[in-house]
Amino acid sequence: MAVADKKPPPKEYDYDDIVISLENCILPSEKIDVTPSMKDGLDRDTETELRMLGCEMIQIAGLLLKLPQVAMATGQVILQRFYYSKSLIKHEIDVTTMAAVYLAAKIEEAPRRIRDIINVCYHIRQRKLKKPIIPMDFLSTQYFNMKNAVIKAERRILIELGFCVHIKHPHKIIITYLQILDAEKNVALARRAWNYMNDSLRTDVFVRYVPEKVACSCIFLAARIEKINLPLRPPWWELFDITNEEIEEIALIILRLYSTPRRKLSTLQSIVGKIKKLHQEKKESEEAVAAAKPGSFTPAYTQSSNTVNTNNTKPASKSNSPEKDSEKKLNSVITSRVERSFDSHERHRDSSNHQDRRRKKSDESNDSTESESDSESELPSRKYARQRKQYESKKRSSASSDTDSDHCNNSLKNRRSLSPIDRKREKLNEYRKERNGHHRNDNYIKPKKRSRSRSPVKRMSSPQRKYHKDTRNTEVYRDKYLKSRR
Repeated sequence: MAVADKKPPPKEYDYDDIVISLENCILPSEKIDVTPSMKDGLDRDTETELRMLGCEMIQIAGLLLKLPQVAMATGQVILQRFYYSKSLIKHEIDVTTMAAVYLAAKIEEAPRRIRDIINVCYHIRQRKLKKPIIPMDFLSTQYFNMKNAVIKAERRILIELGFCVHIKHPHKIIITYLQILDAEKNVALARRAWNYMNDSLRTDVFVRYVPEKVACSCIFLAARIEKINLPLRPPWWELFDITNEEIEEIALIILRLYSTPRRKLSTLQSIVGKIKKLHQEKKESEEAVAAAKPGSFTPAYTQSSNTVNTNNTKPASKSNSPEKDSEKKLNSVITSRVERSFDSHERHRDSSNHQDRRRKKSDESNDSTESESDSESELPSRKYARQRKQYESKKRSSASSDTDSDHCNNSLKNRRSLSPIDRKREKLNEYRKERNGHHRNDNYIKPKKRSRSRSPVKRMSSPQRKYHKDTRNTEVYRDKYLKSRR
């Protein structure tokens, strides 16, 4: 029974490991040594300059957009990581810079509108190229194309980085390490180390080393410049699990940033444009070669080959067997029949076109003679009635035009014949008509006079009012007074 109660061990399955960590993504040396841009033909110096330029644009855009320093640092690290998986030839630095700012602002909980980011980066680009500063029209196709490109670039960055966009920054680590070394009160040392940290964001040290090592190298550089002695017995870097060689390597990468000569943005863009053109020409030549192959799907047509084998007939061979002769005869018969049918079809088409032209001409001639034929076929009575109507309509139109001129002339003649007093009376009557509104329209209705009382109820006349009216005539007043006395 004991043997029966034993259960078989659970079956083990092999799954891929998923590692969740808050540490920065450190790239292997194989990926750093040969980048996708170098594979496309871009030299390392031009690539580093373009990377530095993109990071500098992110820093300036962050200052203009009033972003926190953490958001600017995140954007620069994202840009460096992205261009280790994608080429600078295939993806423009300007669009990727805007997308990095847009994404970093959202990651660090300080989002900005995409319109503001495009406007600021466009302004920086104009200043770099020394062009007249003209703001972008937000209703133009240029703005909408740029906006769509930035949104697509943001998605591409997230896909390439696997949505692992959390970045640990060494700014707080510097202050912690200075406290351990009892040098946090030295403001000049802390400020210098902080500045080196911000400048190192333009390099790829955050992709090569962990932030603790970068913080130690920044303190090392700041202590050298400020001439401050750090403890060497025991060495202070052993306290933070770092070697002196690593500190010197990171310090050299940071110092190389200040010693490299800068080229203009226009020259860098021209280099990238030339490489793009070469790639495009190479692609077109490869497509042409692939099309020219006999096994390819698309047929290759050349200027020398004037004839094309449309009948799918086999070429003539040297050995003439009876079967092949019969095939040749059959093919020749088929081709002759096809040619005849084609010729007959063409003749039929030409004849139909010719008939159409003749019909059009006949229709035009019929239209021109239609009026004459109608007039000839009409009965005399109907023809007379039609002509009379035309004559009357013409007479009316001429009479209506003449009446206005006759009216003006008659009025002038009448005025001349009238005496001066009658003229004045006539003028007075015209003036009154104009005031009453008769000059506007014959059907003009004169508005009613408004009652003195504003209320809709009719005003009642008081006896006192009547009495005052009657007092105007003294005789009437006297009679009424005497009657009242009786």
